[in-house]
Amino acid sequence: SLAGIALENDYVWTFTTENPPLAIAPTTTSGAPSTPVSSETTRPAVTLTVPANGDADVALNTAVTATFSETMNRATLDTTSFTLKQGLTPIAGSVVSVGTSAVFTPTLPLTASTTYTATISIGATDRSGNRLAAPYVWSFTTGAIIDIIPPTVTLTVPANAATGVSTNTAISATFSEPMAPLSLTTLTFTLKQGLVAVGGSVLPIGSTVVFTPSAALAGNTTYTATITTGAKDLAGNALAGSYVWSFTTGVAPDITPPTVTLTVPANAATGVSTNTAVSATFSEAMVPLSLTALTFTLKQGLNPVGGSVLPVGATVVFTPSAALAGNTTYTATITTGAKDLAGNALAGSYVWIFTTGVAPDITPPTVTLTVPANAAAGVSTNTAISATFSEAMAPLSLTALTFTLKQGLVSVGGSVLPVGANAVFTPSAALAGNTTYTATITTGAEDLANNPMALPYVWTFTTGAIVDIIPPTVILTSPLDGATGVAINTTVDATFSEAMAPLSLTTLTYTLKQGLVAVGGSVLPAGANVVFTPTLDLAYSSTYTATITTGAEDLANNPMAAPYVWNFTTQAAPPPPVVPGIIDPYAIASAGGITNAGATHINGDAVLHPTQTCNAVNVGATNNFGACGGFAPTHAVGDLVVTSAAPADGTAATVMAAVNTRWNELSVAGSPGGTVLGCATIGSGGGAGALIGCAGNFTLPPGIYTGSPSIGITGNLILDGGGDPNATFIFQAPASTLITAANATITLQNGAKASNVWWHVGSSATLGNGTDFYGNILASASISMGTGATSCGRLLSGASGAGAFTFLSNTVSAPGHPSAPAGCD
Repeated sequence: SLAGIALENDYVWTFTTENPPLAIAPTTTSGAPSTPVSSETTRPAVTLTVPANGDADVALNTAVTATFSETMNRATLDTTSFTLKQGLTPIAGSVVSVGTSAVFTPTLPLTASTTYTATISIGATDRSGNRLAAPYVWSFTTGAIIDIIPPTVTLTVPANAATGVSTNTAISATFSEPMAPLSLTTLTFTLKQGLVAVGGSVLPIGSTVVFTPSAALAGNTTYTATITTGAKDLAGNALAGSYVWSFTTGVAPDITPPTVTLTVPANAATGVSTNTAVSATFSEAMVPLSLTALTFTLKQGLNPVGGSVLPVGATVVFTPSAALAGNTTYTATITTGAKDLAGNALAGSYVWIFTTGVAPDITPPTVTLTVPANAAAGVSTNTAISATFSEAMAPLSLTALTFTLKQGLVSVGGSVLPVGANAVFTPSAALAGNTTYTATITTGAEDLANNPMALPYVWTFTTGAIVDIIPPTVILTSPLDGATGVAINTTVDATFSEAMAPLSLTTLTYTLKQGLVAVGGSVLPAGANVVFTPTLDLAYSSTYTATITTGAEDLANNPMAAPYVWNFTTQAAPPPPVVPGIIDPYAIASAGGITNAGATHINGDAVLHPTQTCNAVNVGATNNFGACGGFAPTHAVGDLVVTSAAPADGTAATVMAAVNTRWNELSVAGSPGGTVLGCATIGSGGGAGALIGCAGNFTLPPGIYTGSPSIGITGNLILDGGGDPNATFIFQAPASTLITAANATITLQNGAKASNVWWHVGSSATLGNGTDFYGNILASASISMGTGATSCGRLLSGASGAGAFTFLSNTVSAPGHPSAPAGCD
């Protein structure tokens, strides 16, 4: 060292070079091989800066840092390639490069309320000589204060007192603010087994530092990590005291790849604010250097979006350099270059999309839930303290400075773990019994759009005299175990007997499978609830198994006593939309003639074949209803009565054949898999019970429904299309009748159309007096309408060769006919 003190021992390490490139090395004019050119051609990128671009109220005594995507050539980072200016005036200072970081330290404090511009030129290169693709420029504005607040350790991985730690893990600590990289070395960050120092390397990145042991740790062994007061922030403030924590290893290395368990915005989210940052939460803590602008990208189409990447424990945040465009779709990708602290890479790249709205987010976040609740009593002494916010939060804004716990005026030491919209404060030691504590979240807590809390949030609770050793249990799931007919776009939710540790609920501990195939998705914990959202809709008519493993823990670190497993089955596939065909123009089709009394209106064409009688009068060549007493005397232009004796004789048999074909298509044999109706009579006046179709459950989604063997309708039956204009409903009375009670009604909503509703009747259909009916009836035998009944839908009868009709002052409309009532389509 500069004091003349030598290394205590030789330091030795090895590395292996890449395979040689296939290309033949070029030669000089003399014929000798030229100087080899490195085959590593990836340009370095600036992935994080402190202050960030656009930051305000920056301390006057701060240093300015840049973190790169890889280790840089120190000789290329100096006051020529890394500059700071106020306007056009250069700021005097010095530059030090440490691994992937470079720090510019001004010679004098900066001026208050002044904007500065930092630039890293393309003269900065990596160790292979690759330059930055373009100069990197960012600006920030100072405030009026000198930073004199010491940094604190706000999170460690492993946590203090953790057990069963993998033997191949690295050790990380997150601070309350970015740190001076040269202050974090193997002298200030040590790991010991008893009194024996563990060899390793230290890599500082922003507010995180990672100690990687030179060799695997011993199994079933306790280790102690220490960060001394030699660790300093960028303003030169040292830790107030050494930070010490211990953990115990298990017997095995970690070989499980990490997974992305939550993203903000969620996949397929719409209306996303244009000033948001994009974050991902992993199933475990990650190596900070593996999360950079090369491994975490955001694109609009094929165009990359510039931004910075900030890893904090198990969370990483991509902050765009400028606001996103409105009403635009973006694609975020995390590649397999992302690794956990044991060096395990993601099994595959994780990709998700979202679409912006038109406005920035200017709404401050709020605290929506705390555990313990405000004024809670008898709280266990070994609990952690959690808060859930109204939205996902910036992880670096939730630290031991912005989330505090006090007993009176005395601060309680602990670590803070931010996970999406949650933050958990874990005390360093058990709380005192029968004591009141006050938790506070300050306005330093910000959402991903940098909106701070409007006011500090403060709550109190009082401990009891007990330690919580009771394992949590699952007390409710949705869907329920054994549920059927579950919507394919469902989320899968579980509620526990108590609040849970958010990071213990991930896609590793909460899984959904269809058979042996895992379903991709995200896991969102909030207090005692957790929601698994599949990335894609589930499959129809499929059974799924949800499992929550014993890796799920409560806030006192009690794991579940046993895995919790439940099953459910999704809804049957809805029938495909009906393809328009030859029967579409026809309001009625009868194989057995018509009997009519009263002024009946037919809005649409009619076919009578092979029997062409109307009130016992043969329609014959008249080709209209003029000879049929009681029918409206005229039809809309173009309406046609087709009979075997009519000029269009060739079409009559064709139409009836199409009716019979459609009847067979919609039968149980032709359209199997229908949901059996739980009641013989459906609608708001149906029979008692909670089965599908019964009273209390008379709104039906698209699908195939089968009576057993008949179908009755009373009161009001609601058919809900779910917003799909092609939503199709098929009702099967396979061996019997369709009967409606007097004044029964069918209501269509949310896109449901009469043209897409089909009633397959094994014998006869009877619509009671005053019935307001929707849908197309295909009856094997007869169709009868009571006095004043109306039908928005085709009445088609004759599959058995009988097919007689009876009308009593009715209106029948082919959906979409010009004379059909409004809404009959």
